Amino acid sequence: MVRGETVGLDSLKVKEIIFLLDGAEGFDNHINKNVTTTKQIIDYYHTCQYIVL
Repeated sequence: MVRGETVGLDSLKVKEIIFLLDGAEGFDNHINKNVTTTKQIIDYYHTCQYIVL
């Protein structure tokens, strides 16, 4: 599905594709395997859950 969506966006013509994720390893692994030219950013709310003070 991820690969299909990026192709649907005409990914060959865009400069960069960025995924906003929640930090789940499953999504990260899936995107790394299927769409290798993207960047991934974890959203602020989920990032805060990983911060330990």
